[in-house]
Amino acid sequence: MAAAGLNHVRIPIGYWSVIPRDGEPFVQGAYEKLGEALWWAQSAGLKVMIDLHGGKSPERSTITS
Repeated sequence: MAAAGLNHVRIPIGYWSVIPRDGEPFVQGAYEKLGEALWWAQSAGLKVMIDLHGGKSPERSTITS
């Protein structure tokens, strides 16, 4: 990727991967993979933007812009 001129990657990760909560139906394991991805990016000379997805609070469905 770096050889193609790219200098960063965006990695989306759900809140449930960082703070698992009992009773939620989400698959676990992404947080550990994030560590692997950070190592890979560093060794490839890439920067990483971690994008936390699916916040626990409701989306702003009643607010329009």
